[in-house]
Amino acid sequence: MSAPLSPERLAEIRDLLKYESSIAFYSHRAKESMLLLLAEAEEVERLRAERDQFADRIDTLTAVAKGNKRHVIGLTSDLAAAQHRIAELEAVADAADPTPAIRATVRDFDFSNYGLDDVDPRSEYAEWVGDLASAIAGAISATAEAGEPR
Repeated sequence: MSAPLSPERLAEIRDLLKYESSIAFYSHRAKESMLLLLAEAEEVERLRAERDQFADRIDTLTAVAKGNKRHVIGLTSDLAAAQHRIAELEAVADAADPTPAIRATVRDFDFSNYGLDDVDPRSEYAEWVGDLASAIAGAISATAEAGEPR
């Protein structure tokens, strides 16, 4: 198979066939057939150029997609590290706040040994337990900040 004709060469041949009277054809149909073949060759060239443009676009999009994939992998690892750090900080914050532990201790405390038989810290009406736990935790924090022993 020979190399395709350039668009310039196709235009030159078309002009020769249309306007040059020195080229003899056996029939008018032969000349029309040659012009149709040239038109088809020009269409093939146009389609080749379009195909090449699509191939270039695909290459560009592939490169962009690969770059995006690398960025997503990097961001995913950054996100995992940030989530791990958040979990660590939340654990430190939970350990530093004694209120939940105090609240649990108050709810488990047996008040009946102290003449407070009617006190039920597990009751649905015992909203005072959280307030008492917060007050105790605040007092502990205040004494720790003041440098007093616990």
